[in-house]
Amino acid sequence: MTLQKLSRNRHFVVLLIFSVFFVNSVVVTGVSLGLSELKTRDLARAEMQGMAMVQVIRQNIDNSIEKIDIALRMIVDNLEVDLKSDKKNHDIVFGVMDKIHYLINESDDVSVTDSDGNVVFHMGHARPYSFNVRDREYFQDIKNGLQESLYVTRPLKSRLSGDDILIFARGYHDRAGQFAGVVVIPVRIEHFRRQISAFPVAEDSFLSLRSHDLSLIVRNPSRFRDEVVETGDQARVPGELREMVGESFQQGTFLAQTPLENVKRIYSVARLSSCPIYIINALSMKATLDPWRNLCLIVLLMSLVFFIITLFSAAVVFYYWRKEQEKAIQLRLSNDSLQDAIHNLHQVHKSLIAACEVGGLGTYTLDLRNEIWVRSPEQEKIFGIPSSYPVTSEAWRRLMLDEDRDAVHAYFEEHVCGLRQPFDLEYRILRPNDAAVRWIHGVGKLELDLDGRPIRLIGAVKDVTEAKESQERMAYLAYHDSLTGLPNRILLVDRIHQAVAQAKRHGDLLAVCYLDLDDFKPVNDQFGHDVGDRFLVEVARRLKRATRSGDTVARMGGDEFVVLLCCLGNEAELQDVASRMLAEVALPYTHAGKVAKLTLSMGVSLFPLDVSEEPDALIRHADQALHEAKRKGKNSLCQFDPVGHQRQQEHHAHYARMVSALDNEEFCLYYQPKVDLTSGAVVGAEALIRWQHPERGLLLPGCFLPGVEKTDFTLPLGDWVVRQALKQIRAWKNSGLEISVCINVFGHHLQQPDFVSRLIGILDDFPDVPANLLHMEILETTSMSDLDEVSRRIHDCNRLGITFALDDFGTGYSSLTYFRRLPVKFLKIDRSFVQDIMVNAEDQALVQSMVGMAHALNRKVVAEGVETLAHAVPLRHYGCDIGQGYGIARPMPAEQMPAWVKSWCLPDLWKPE
Repeated sequence: MTLQKLSRNRHFVVLLIFSVFFVNSVVVTGVSLGLSELKTRDLARAEMQGMAMVQVIRQNIDNSIEKIDIALRMIVDNLEVDLKSDKKNHDIVFGVMDKIHYLINESDDVSVTDSDGNVVFHMGHARPYSFNVRDREYFQDIKNGLQESLYVTRPLKSRLSGDDILIFARGYHDRAGQFAGVVVIPVRIEHFRRQISAFPVAEDSFLSLRSHDLSLIVRNPSRFRDEVVETGDQARVPGELREMVGESFQQGTFLAQTPLENVKRIYSVARLSSCPIYIINALSMKATLDPWRNLCLIVLLMSLVFFIITLFSAAVVFYYWRKEQEKAIQLRLSNDSLQDAIHNLHQVHKSLIAACEVGGLGTYTLDLRNEIWVRSPEQEKIFGIPSSYPVTSEAWRRLMLDEDRDAVHAYFEEHVCGLRQPFDLEYRILRPNDAAVRWIHGVGKLELDLDGRPIRLIGAVKDVTEAKESQERMAYLAYHDSLTGLPNRILLVDRIHQAVAQAKRHGDLLAVCYLDLDDFKPVNDQFGHDVGDRFLVEVARRLKRATRSGDTVARMGGDEFVVLLCCLGNEAELQDVASRMLAEVALPYTHAGKVAKLTLSMGVSLFPLDVSEEPDALIRHADQALHEAKRKGKNSLCQFDPVGHQRQQEHHAHYARMVSALDNEEFCLYYQPKVDLTSGAVVGAEALIRWQHPERGLLLPGCFLPGVEKTDFTLPLGDWVVRQALKQIRAWKNSGLEISVCINVFGHHLQQPDFVSRLIGILDDFPDVPANLLHMEILETTSMSDLDEVSRRIHDCNRLGITFALDDFGTGYSSLTYFRRLPVKFLKIDRSFVQDIMVNAEDQALVQSMVGMAHALNRKVVAEGVETLAHAVPLRHYGCDIGQGYGIARPMPAEQMPAWVKSWCLPDLWKPE
């Protein structure tokens, strides 16, 4: 209704002015009255707008200061509550200050002083807060009782940040009602500048905040031309303003001219409801009356201008009213949040107390200056002491066990007081109420005075006896067998380490004996596992009885034990102890009238005869000896053989290297020609394996084959030889050279049940190679377990077109038996009979007999070892069919074979006379 009435009045004035000017333009008086009335109303409107802006600013700043005052009162209340209850818990005060700090965005700092002005608590600013404010006017006023409510200072320079600030402070009192100190929240002047800089200011006008003595706090615009230092600014305060302000003043408006300058302004002044700070809106008269002067010049357009101004004013009033409503809602929400935070803080405090009770924590404060021990009821319950128990730190120390007391004291003096580290230690006490020894875990935080000296220790204690006992039990179980109580493998390994070091120092022997009960499973099956476990416990007891005091008996699991014998003078002493163990374990075991007998097998690794120093290696070697003892017979002892083990290791390494060589294609075949001794024609070649070793060069078969001839490695190696021979036959055949190739077959390979099927599979991969070009040789020195089965396999190969030869005839197991029972086509005379045939009559007779016997049985004869062409002359004379040796040609790579064949012809020495 007010805005509508104002609008109607403005329309009426406009209509009146238009009527006056339209009806009687010459009536100067009417025009003057109309313009005077318009001027009066313009001034009134300016005053109203200025006061409205002041009210809005006052509301904003009041809200900020009210939040600051709420924060100050909350801190004061908490401090006074703590002082009344004789509490000095910094953590609680810091917690309250921290919660409130996040609700105040007007300031970065909160400080609390004592009655002497020393800052004892501080939050926010990163610089050290060790300073005194007793020289500040606000501290003296509050201390002297001149200000009981919120105290607001004049603008000051901050000692921490160097910024211009206003300090908001309240005092707090101790239990006797005496002054105890002040709580201070400094707010930077920049905060208030931001609040008033949001409002527009006309030319020669300004907005300002002044303190209770009208000292300038902040002004907008900040670079106003009369802005000077505080002493000079006082001379520019209008006298009307000095007379107007006071304790009862709230707001007012007046027209005045600022001293020292010729500028008239309309001053709208309001006092903050929360503190004696004045908001001043000074509107320049010139700027205010400019519209009126324009109306004087353009009267015809005044009604339109007034109408627009009215609408704009209504919009501005509505806009600011709506903003005020929103701010009021935000303030209400902020207040609700503050109440929730206070409630949550109380809940956290209660939860902390409940958590200590539920978690079995006792809290304490130890005054290091006065040696006073303040404890919670929960700590008294943990320590088993009444509330009347002495409250001195010495009384606490008397509760500790004698063997822990000095260690705790030394830790406290060196670690806590010396290094300023938190207290964190476990120790034992003897509770007075039940004489029980309890483990206590104590923690604490050290507090220092301003000089860095320790003044108190604040912390908590907890009874950790059950956890400590569980740890000790777990530690025992980690190193001992749960059934027999003997050391387990972990502890045994540690003791072997120590025993090896001792044996090396003193030159003693030590023995690792791996024991296993013979046929223990039938005992379990007959009597049950429970009785079996009793027998195992008895075995453990007997082993300990049979060994010496410095020896170790350990259980590895099941019915396996390991005994460590230390400081042995000789092997006879080992035999003595081992015999006692075997005899003790062999004594009868009785249960429920039934008798059981157990025996023991034992493997022994003796250091330093066994040079291995690692416990696992000694145990493993003893276990290997145990298996050998089991193999030889039960109830016996077998000692580990380091030399045999080394040979076995070397054999395994050689075997693995051979497998790797086959995978890496390091093997190759060399070929040695075979010729007809009668015609001199080249009838074939023998494929001889070689190893192109990366480090050792080209190796002959005698360097690498003897260790693997009876192993499964001969299967893939033999298949590889067959494939390589077939591949070479095909290559020579394609180049125009068609000769047979003879390969050596491993006995282990030939005796495999799938030998023929594997051979057929390989032949199928070379369909263009005639099978009759592939010959095979069997070493006569090979042990054949089933000659009939081997004979059948040779017959199967013969049906495929592959012929066999019996190699090294006369040097093997049963030469005539093999020759008679195996369907071979060729007989190869060993080079040992050929190399001395020129001078040895016995070799001549033997070779002549072998040739005659072979021809009688329809076999052809191949002579090895033809070292010279002359060696072939008697062989030709005896009727030998084929010759082979260095005198004809040395083994050569496959690519050299065609050229050699072309160059070969019948030697003149072989031709008939």
